[in-house]
Formats: sequence, structure tokens, C-alpha cells
Amino acid sequence: MYGDALETSMNAAGTLEKQQETALESIANKMDVLRATAEDLYDSLFDTKTIGGFVGAGTKVLQFLTDFTDGVGGLNNILPMLGFSLTQLFSKQIAAGAEAIVTNITRIKDASILAKENMEQLKLVFSQSSF
Repeated sequence: MYGDALETSMNAAGTLEKQQETALESIANKMDVLRATAEDLYDSLFDTKTIGGFVGAGTKVLQFLTDFTDGVGGLNNILPMLGFSLTQLFSKQIAAGAEAIVTNITRIKDASILAKENMEQLKLVFSQSSF
């Protein structure tokens, strides 16, 4: 009886292993078909000559940026130059923004002083009234 159970168990394990291998092969085959179908779609959607032209132009632009960055000494030199240029370009807007911030802070301060004074007056009125 033990021998029969052991043999059945061994056969079941072997059968399960074969089923798992079949399933994995099936998934791998389906993935291969999906990959090939995606490649066909890509080939149908995009003209390789046109894409090649875009890739070539992009490569030239990136090479120019690399050469320029290397020529000026890297990012440590570009950032100050860029910051200075942007500050010069937008100095009027920056000044107007700073002025608006100062004006708003002054208004908030004045409003808080007025609110405090009003609160003191309300306290005085309520303390003197007899409800």
C-alpha cells in the first residue's frame, strides 16, 4: 500500500513537472509571437529612413551641446553664465515681483495692526455693556 502511494506520488510529480514545462514553453512562444508582432507594427508605422534622419539630427544636436559644454568648462561655468544672462534679461520682472512682495507684506502688517485695534475696541465695548 505504501509502495502504491509512493509510486502514485512520484508519477504525479513527474506529470506536474511536464505540465509546468509545457506551460512555460507556451508562455515563451507567446512572448516571441508578441515581440515579432510588435516589431512588425513598428516597421509598418515608421519609415526607417525618416526615423534615421531624426536620429541623425538628434545625434548632431547632442554632439554640439556636448562640445559646447566641454568648451566652456562644464556645468560649473555654464550655470553662472546662464544665471547672469537670465537676470539681465528678466531684471525688470524680478524687481516688480520683489516690489509686489514687499507691498503685500506691508499691507498684511497694516491689516493685522488694524485687526488688533478692532479687537481691543470690541473687548472694551463688551466689557462695558450689560447684557
